[in-house]
Amino acid sequence: RGNLPEMPSAIAQVKLEARGIPVVAAPTGPNCVVVIGDDAELGPEITNNPDIALALPAQLRDFLAREPAPKSTESSHLGPAERGNLRQLLLSDDRDSVRLALNLLEPGELPESLFAELLVQGYFNPEQVISAIVRQFFKRRVPPRTVAFVERYWPFSGINAGSKQYNHRVQFFENISHLPGLDFPHFLGTLLKATTPARREQIDLIARRHLLRLPPEQFHPLASTMIHKQTLDICLLRLREFPEIFFEFPDLEAIEARDNKLTTLPERIGEYSRLVNLDVRHNKIASVPDRLTQLPRLTRLYLAGNQIQQLPERLGDLAELALLDIGFNQLRSLPRSLIDAPRLRELRCFNAFAQGQIPPVIGELTHLKKLQLSENGITRFPEWQPQFTGLTHLDLSYNPIEQLPDWVGSLPELRVLEINHTQIQALPDSLAGATNLTTIYLPKTIHAGLSSIIRVGQQLPHLRELYFPYRLRTLKHHYRLQKALPQVRIQKHQRRPL
Repeated sequence: RGNLPEMPSAIAQVKLEARGIPVVAAPTGPNCVVVIGDDAELGPEITNNPDIALALPAQLRDFLAREPAPKSTESSHLGPAERGNLRQLLLSDDRDSVRLALNLLEPGELPESLFAELLVQGYFNPEQVISAIVRQFFKRRVPPRTVAFVERYWPFSGINAGSKQYNHRVQFFENISHLPGLDFPHFLGTLLKATTPARREQIDLIARRHLLRLPPEQFHPLASTMIHKQTLDICLLRLREFPEIFFEFPDLEAIEARDNKLTTLPERIGEYSRLVNLDVRHNKIASVPDRLTQLPRLTRLYLAGNQIQQLPERLGDLAELALLDIGFNQLRSLPRSLIDAPRLRELRCFNAFAQGQIPPVIGELTHLKKLQLSENGITRFPEWQPQFTGLTHLDLSYNPIEQLPDWVGSLPELRVLEINHTQIQALPDSLAGATNLTTIYLPKTIHAGLSSIIRVGQQLPHLRELYFPYRLRTLKHHYRLQKALPQVRIQKHQRRPL
């Protein structure tokens, strides 16, 4: 009804059929939708008919050949199916779909069940055109006292004003929960479903925290709103234990639970047979359950920033494990079963070991490509010949070592070497054996060993970058290096790449 915008017929058909709305129907009531396309000859006589909104040219002849059905005298109250279709149209990111939904809502009484959708699209949609259209409709059709209430607290949300202050958003959600006529749990669920990654940092965190505060009977039907594309995101929610309700979703492929207050992982974590990514960084976890080793598809395991002292002995049973992050823990050893992990490519051990002792098992991980051993208080490396001959990235930074171990030069595939913030004063001649080395991050103490840099650098045919933690003391030093190594770029590094 009304002056609806014209849409190309194919687009209109796909949009409405995808939302469960029939594309052809006899005009039997005010809720009837007949899609009409952009046929130049048929357009005027069809669009002037008050009972028809839009129509598709391909089906227009059949439609006009039908006997006109008597107009319905029933109430204009929308049934469950119509409300569901309108809800999907209203929450669309497409302007034409939103306009169509608003035009269908124009006659008759506004359903209270769609109040949350109007609020989300009118006040939380970053698309300014859609937000303005819905907000105008909202102000026109909603009681003035309700509009005044929303407009009063909306600036505190930090969304329209660009504010990033956490307390402002908390205040907004606290006040909006008391809005007359608003089903707050339904509003939270609608908001989370409509949240895109661009909006998530602003509103999603607060909404999820309010959602978790709901009574179990209200939270249960909305739990699925915290899952997007088989990924459960419960980060930054101050959780002390993993919510049991999420075990009702066994098909999860990723769990993001970092930055909480979890003290343990439940044994039931082994029920997620399709889990690929598990991120529990920055919690207070002291132990890892053995059932974790029974996840057949687990590829990335992030355990950094906890209080773990020992890992499960059968951790190597994770056949698909490719990345293991155990930094910032208090580990005393690593399980030998990791030797049997055939796909382990990256091991992150930043400040991971309590006594500064590197477990010898690391040298037996034959498939490693990236190894991070920084800030472990290492003064001397064990006398072992590592078997990870395919290593491409080695990080030994932030350790008080004074000499680079000779085995580094026996890594033929090594490309990046980080020894910044160490006590190394010269590069050993053995480093020339790493013939594929392209980048070296050097420590401050290396300024006395420029001759060793030149000597080793001239034997490394692929060396392209030397990073110093400071500018070379004199132009003379810089000129000397640049003249001896013309193919190498010399610069100051400000950040660590791994």
